[in-house]
Amino acid sequence: MNEAVRKADETLWADFREWMTTNSSPTLLWILHEHHNNHDGVLQVFLSRNHRGSPFWDMLTWIAEHGKGSYGLFYVKDDEDTDREDFSNVFRVHRIMSGRVDELADPFFGPIIPNLEPTHPWDRDAPDEIE
Repeated sequence: MNEAVRKADETLWADFREWMTTNSSPTLLWILHEHHNNHDGVLQVFLSRNHRGSPFWDMLTWIAEHGKGSYGLFYVKDDEDTDREDFSNVFRVHRIMSGRVDELADPFFGPIIPNLEPTHPWDRDAPDEIE
């Protein structure tokens, strides 16, 4: 890695950490590994939120705008995503690539019910008594 690229990466990572300090939330967990094996700048993100209003979406936009060479996939399950089309029973894939964030269909899991969950949780037989 040449010195100019290394310096640009360090600046990007510092700017990202600073942005996250003021824009993150307790429901958004993230770990940035500046150097991991033979890779540089590996970001892991975990989010468990039951509504779309989250700094996660702003974070994706920030990464795409400031880290033009960044890339990654984020799987989102949103049972309230029915505004444009009914996506409540599927994962949506959000891809960062070439300075953009694109939303795509998930080609792997298919419908959550019945592929991952046999039925809705409220349809499952519950025991009469819990011991």
